[in-house]
Amino acid sequence: MLAVLIKISSYFPIFSFTDDQHFGEVIKKSQDLRFSFFRTSFGINKFYFLTIKNKCFKIFYKLNLYKVQSEPAQEEIENKGKQYEELIKDKSEDSIRLHIEVLKHKISQSDATTSRTFNKILYYNALYLVLLPFLILWLKGQDTSFTQILIFIVLIYVLINIYLFLYQFLKVSSFYRFPFREFKNNDSTPKQLAKFLYQEWYASRKGVLYVTYVKNIEKYAGYSMLCMGFLVCLLLSNNIKTFIDDKIVKPYTAIKGSSKIIDEKIIFDLSLDEKEFFNKNNLYKLNNLKEELLNGQIKQILILSSETKLARGKYKKIFDLLQLYNLRKIPINQVDLGTSLDKKQSHMTILILRR
Repeated sequence: MLAVLIKISSYFPIFSFTDDQHFGEVIKKSQDLRFSFFRTSFGINKFYFLTIKNKCFKIFYKLNLYKVQSEPAQEEIENKGKQYEELIKDKSEDSIRLHIEVLKHKISQSDATTSRTFNKILYYNALYLVLLPFLILWLKGQDTSFTQILIFIVLIYVLINIYLFLYQFLKVSSFYRFPFREFKNNDSTPKQLAKFLYQEWYASRKGVLYVTYVKNIEKYAGYSMLCMGFLVCLLLSNNIKTFIDDKIVKPYTAIKGSSKIIDEKIIFDLSLDEKEFFNKNNLYKLNNLKEELLNGQIKQILILSSETKLARGKYKKIFDLLQLYNLRKIPINQVDLGTSLDKKQSHMTILILRR
């Protein structure tokens, strides 16, 4: 349980445990963890504030990826070649040829990994170079809240880290290849070839560094998708809330929040047939509405309806009547309460606010 909590903490910028040997990532074999009150990352650099490791407390500590995993230097490659040459100097020619075939296979595997990594990098590069401008243009026309702005700032931070890793990858750097001229002029051809191939294979560890770039880019890509998902959900919920406010809340509160209370509530049962509906009582209510509209006695009307398909004709007749006598163009707002659970019951409620 403790290991799970430590692993989860490594994803957060505050009160987090990290492993310097794996560039901040906590794995099962991680030891000598670093605890930090706050940390942040910018590409290949991680910055720790108020951090402690092995009982050594520091106010500030900087970790560079190349301290953990660096490209082999030319001198290091040549020294490794000399060590390998010493190792095989007493080997038989058949053993040397076996070494050569194994090294060729390893170099081929490393080249394939580098090629796949390069293709992934190009994909992420194209994706995020196109994504950011569209995201900014999309958010430009939105009414954003503080939460949305905060998530957008986190998203920008994530994208900056992605671009920094892309930049590190796309920087021009050299590849080691064994010097064919030396090999051609050397008498100990098989051993010299084995040595040069070993040096080339050792230099191909640079491909492992490229894989590290991709792993970090994919990690931040996951964060960016999470941030964009939150943004989309918040924007959609905001749009839904705006729609509800415009269609239901505002019309209702416009009357309820007035200095005057609702003066009258008239309810019509739309489930009645035509003869029963247009009875003496309902005709009296409709006639009073007509007179008050013509005389300008009504300030606002709110209609609440829960209708069925069969009742729409009656609803439309009443609404058309109100519109016909609304010579002063007072607000007549409609709120659809949805279909009644009882399909045989349907009502139309008219709330009246008089002057």
